[in-house]
Amino acid sequence: MEREVMEYDVVVVGGGPSGLSTAIKFAQLNKENGTDYSICLLEKGSEIGAHILSGNVFQPTALDELLPNWKELNAPLNVPVKKDKLLFLLSKLAIPVPAFVMPPMNNHGNYVISLGNLCRWLAEQAENLGVEIFPGFPASKLIFEDDKVVGVQTGDMGISASGELKPGHEPGIEIRAKYTVLGEGCRGHLGKEIIKKYELDDGKDPQHYGIGFKEVWKLKDEHYEPGLVMHTNGWPTPTDTPSGSYFTMAKIMRLMLVMSYLLITRIHILARLMNFKNGKNIRQYVNTSMEQKDYHMVQEHLSRVGFNHCLN
Repeated sequence: MEREVMEYDVVVVGGGPSGLSTAIKFAQLNKENGTDYSICLLEKGSEIGAHILSGNVFQPTALDELLPNWKELNAPLNVPVKKDKLLFLLSKLAIPVPAFVMPPMNNHGNYVISLGNLCRWLAEQAENLGVEIFPGFPASKLIFEDDKVVGVQTGDMGISASGELKPGHEPGIEIRAKYTVLGEGCRGHLGKEIIKKYELDDGKDPQHYGIGFKEVWKLKDEHYEPGLVMHTNGWPTPTDTPSGSYFTMAKIMRLMLVMSYLLITRIHILARLMNFKNGKNIRQYVNTSMEQKDYHMVQEHLSRVGFNHCLN
């Protein structure tokens, strides 16, 4: 199959914060050194930020180093953290934990942001510096020559589930580069390919993974505190399961809840999530409970990805 070939000096796979920051730094070095190395970035989503669903608390230290004038460039850091709250939950009681007990939970100087919006803004800065960004181009596999990575191949389009070519078939493009940077996340398929080929995990501890539920809630006005960051631990999970949640309040999202578990035991995650949301100390923030149709959508997804034991 004949494929189109595009050549660059640097190709970055992944349009998240790490990939975009890498592309920006390369472009800045171009400008500082008077060079003209070509840089492209591939993003599997339909647009930058399409697969970045996180609302989070953002420490701007790295952004200060990368783009010191980010305020003048209108970076979407608009809600400074105003208050930290740390609670240890029991079934009917919330015990406040003093800030000095958990220094890392002090978010003074940080911001509550939408990471998707930050990535869109980073993409604008990268393009202004000459980076070519291709959304909707998933990198399907690495290209090797003489046991070295020399680029990536984008996915073929127009192939049926049975592997047959459909009328609108288009072969993927080979994007070759002197340097290939993978910024596709901790479980990216290209990263796993690299790890396996070069035995990078030989003699290393295995990765630890967790599962989390994320929801965006619209709060009643009396509970709305822009800039509030609240972490909880304890109930409703068993004592042998490290877990917790965090809330962040921003202008548009209002409140982002993430409840996460380390997958070290078989626990009934969905049931505990519902208990958590309806608990005495949490339900004051919830306007409505999860509708039954949403519950079944979550059930279907967990079953599809193999977490059947979490559904009871």
